[in-house]
Amino acid sequence: MWSMWVLVGGIVIVLVLIIWVVVSATRHTRSPAADHVSTPKISPSPVTNSTATSADAYIRPIQPRAGLLEAANTNLPPRASTLKPAQAPLILSVRLTEDSWVEVVVDGRTLPYRIQKAGWEKEWPAQKSIVLRVGNAAGVKARLNGQDLGSLGRRSQKVERKFTR
Repeated sequence: MWSMWVLVGGIVIVLVLIIWVVVSATRHTRSPAADHVSTPKISPSPVTNSTATSADAYIRPIQPRAGLLEAANTNLPPRASTLKPAQAPLILSVRLTEDSWVEVVVDGRTLPYRIQKAGWEKEWPAQKSIVLRVGNAAGVKARLNGQDLGSLGRRSQKVERKFTR
C-alpha cells in the first residue's frame, strides 16, 4: 500500500516540476515586438565653465555658403496649384429600421453577409466603389458621403446598389 502512495507522490512532484519549468520559461521569454523596441538614450547636457546661463548659449546659427541657396531652390517640389487634389473616399452609412440581411463589397473585397437586427448601424469607407446588397430594403436607410438616400426599396424586396466615384 505504501508503494502506491510513494508512486502517486512521485508523479505529483514530477507534474509540479514540469508546470514550474513551463511557467518560468514563458515568463522569461521576450516577445518579438520587444526585441525591436529601443529605448531612447538621453545624454546629459554639457557642463561648461561659461557664465552664460540661457539655452541660447548652446545654439549657434548656421550661415549658408554663397551659392548654396540658389542651387537648393532648383530642386523644389511643384507648386501646390499643380498638384492633384487627393480624392475623398466614398463613405456609405447604413442604419436598419427593420431586420434585414446585408452584404457589402468594398473596393472589390466582399464582406460576409449577415442578418442584422433593427437599430444596427455600420459605415464603410472605400476608395473606388461600394456594392450594397440588402433584403427587406424598406428597413434599410442609407447615406452616401453625408447625403441621405432614404429607404432603399420595398418591404421584403432584395436590392443591389452600386456606388462609385
